[in-house]
Amino acid sequence: MDPFPPLSHFVWQHIAIFLSALPGSGLVLRLNFLSAVCGAASVWLMYEIMRRMPHDRTAEEVESRFPQEPLQTMSGIVAAVVLAFCAPFWVVSTRAHTASLDVFGLLLVTFLLILYYRDRRIGWLYAFAFLYGLGTTESATFVALGPVFAAVAVFGMWRGGRFAARPIVLGLVCYLAGLSLYFLAAWEYRLSPAYEWREFSSYFQVLWFMWREQYRELRYGVPQVGWLLVFVVTVLPWLIVVVSPKRAMTRSAVWGSNFLHGLLGLLGLLVLFNVPIAPWPMMGLQPLIVTPYVLTASWMGYLAGYWYLFFAQRSRFEAKSTATMRDVGHRLYVPALAVVLLTSTVLNVRLTGQGSGQALNQMIGEIVRRLDGRTWLISNGVLDDLVALSAREKGVPVRVLNVAQGGADSYLRYVATLFETPRLKGLAQIGLLPLLNEWLAETPGVEREVAILAAPDLWATAGMTPVPDRVLFLGATNPAALDPEALLAGQQEYWNDGGAQLRAAAERRDLFAGWNRWALTHVGKVANNTGVLLEDLKRSDLAFEAY
Repeated sequence: MDPFPPLSHFVWQHIAIFLSALPGSGLVLRLNFLSAVCGAASVWLMYEIMRRMPHDRTAEEVESRFPQEPLQTMSGIVAAVVLAFCAPFWVVSTRAHTASLDVFGLLLVTFLLILYYRDRRIGWLYAFAFLYGLGTTESATFVALGPVFAAVAVFGMWRGGRFAARPIVLGLVCYLAGLSLYFLAAWEYRLSPAYEWREFSSYFQVLWFMWREQYRELRYGVPQVGWLLVFVVTVLPWLIVVVSPKRAMTRSAVWGSNFLHGLLGLLGLLVLFNVPIAPWPMMGLQPLIVTPYVLTASWMGYLAGYWYLFFAQRSRFEAKSTATMRDVGHRLYVPALAVVLLTSTVLNVRLTGQGSGQALNQMIGEIVRRLDGRTWLISNGVLDDLVALSAREKGVPVRVLNVAQGGADSYLRYVATLFETPRLKGLAQIGLLPLLNEWLAETPGVEREVAILAAPDLWATAGMTPVPDRVLFLGATNPAALDPEALLAGQQEYWNDGGAQLRAAAERRDLFAGWNRWALTHVGKVANNTGVLLEDLKRSDLAFEAY
């Protein structure tokens, strides 16, 4: 729907295009379902990955005769639950978001690499190489983690006796085959109208901008403030718990290992319950970081298995008090862990604002309804994508003009293609405001074709009266024909329903708080302009009610 396709997430785009081409309505539901499927698959992969990770890092684990399977199963279950219900992963898995596919791809290539380590089948390595190349074209996260995965793959080849010319060359060929999607994506963009609007000079310039887009995603996807804290509370524990060499931990004292794992367990609880040192309460959606939480789920899952072993193992040489403590801990550990996971799940789901977007959705639906046959919407850009999706769902044709993009030459070239009149095409090349002023002032009947979701002054500049209409501003050439009572009654109907819902939603501190506050401010501006119009119509009594 956007005239300028993004220069990244090529796979996700084409899945979305395929879903949109299916008959019937419900595109938003289909995209949400896609994210849910990717999220569910990611949770399953997390379980399978942790279920295959041996508990042999520390002296107490190596020396224990307790069977590995219960520990690995415990680790897999806890890691899967932590991932499924942590706030950022829940957000991207319950809404249309590219990160859900990115996380699935990252866990899938990890799983394939683990299968290669286990079975030594070279086919797993080739599949890993191809999918990693494909993932590199899709997400900058694959670029950032590329050296790590390459080192692990090379080490696995060396340890398995596969570090020879033929496997290396075939692996590189598979990787390059995945990377070839870059060239297909650039060629498709070369054939789109956006290529001309952005004045790209060649196919290779498109490629350069695609790589530039990924560089910017890497640079600005990492929080500029707080990145060190994110590293300390999510990545560093993963390096200690999951990545650290086995021999380094088996040489340490048991009590020191217990103390270290206790501190890490406490840190995991703080992250799980979104204490302010955790990334989510610090940053929210700006930027929305998911990968650190994927790492957190893995090391928290491992810790769950570690502490299960700590309480479950027995030794005839330990003191009676220690044996009693272990026995009590063994009885309480699983129920306590279940309570912790259940409580954090409820809090995280509530924190992400499930249901608080209903007021905003109702407002967007009202915007589409109030178009009432108008096919143009002049907007400030805040709700453009949501309005376009809602209009598509309802089968309402609408073209959105975003005044916030009026300074971009590429956008002006696109806007020029929307008009037939040579004069309007020429004005579009000069600027959006000159175009709008001329179009609204000189086109007969334009008030029946255009609605405004931005500053209503555009109507006044064109010599018409801005008429507030619940959530939009319409234009009127004869304000004397307006019925003040009917005008106010229509507004009050929405204020008492949608406005009240927005007010309640704006008071919540959740994912949609910023959107809801903006929407409430906009509705308040419409109400204030209603009062001004009623005063102009000599109905100060009704204007007071609007104010």
